[in-house]
Amino acid sequence: MEREMERDIDMGREREMDNLEILMEPYGLFMEKNWEVVKKYYTEKDGAYLDSSLSVTKDTALHIAVFSKNKELLEFLIKHGRWRGEEREGGWNIWGNTPLHEAAATGDKEMAQILLKFDESQLGQKNNFGETPLFRAAAFGRKEMVKFLVGNVIEVVESESSMESSIMEKHRRRKDSTSILHIGILGIYFDTTLESLT
Repeated sequence: MEREMERDIDMGREREMDNLEILMEPYGLFMEKNWEVVKKYYTEKDGAYLDSSLSVTKDTALHIAVFSKNKELLEFLIKHGRWRGEEREGGWNIWGNTPLHEAAATGDKEMAQILLKFDESQLGQKNNFGETPLFRAAAFGRKEMVKFLVGNVIEVVESESSMESSIMEKHRRRKDSTSILHIGILGIYFDTTLESLT
């Protein structure tokens, strides 16, 4: 019995090391900023999926492409990359952030446009704290991003012909009941806070 447990533990460690080695290659390519090799890796390598975690914080290739601020790379990966499942989702990191959450926090409107064109459902996704990308943009004082995301939320509201106040409420409060107004004031982002209330 004890030998079986030891064998199971050893096998588990081996699998973890195999996974670590698998992750090191694409993550290393991203860190080297060798974009052509990254593209080749994600279009030709078996088992290279865009929704696989690449870092200890479970960032995916799309998260890292957003951080790289390389719009052409992000568009290429979305268009040509492969996915594990039927649903083409960007994946969530350890905090539950989608790539759109990260673009919102950094204020990169062009990246956000690319991501929304690919998957508009990210707009309403909440992370582990109950924050939507709009909430994160406001929390980081990204006024132009807040304007952009509010405009997109309003478009969704109009297309769904739902109650605007209930849809907007989803974006204005997180799990711990902190409101978008409160988070903006705490960050001393008064002008951004006003934009988020439109």
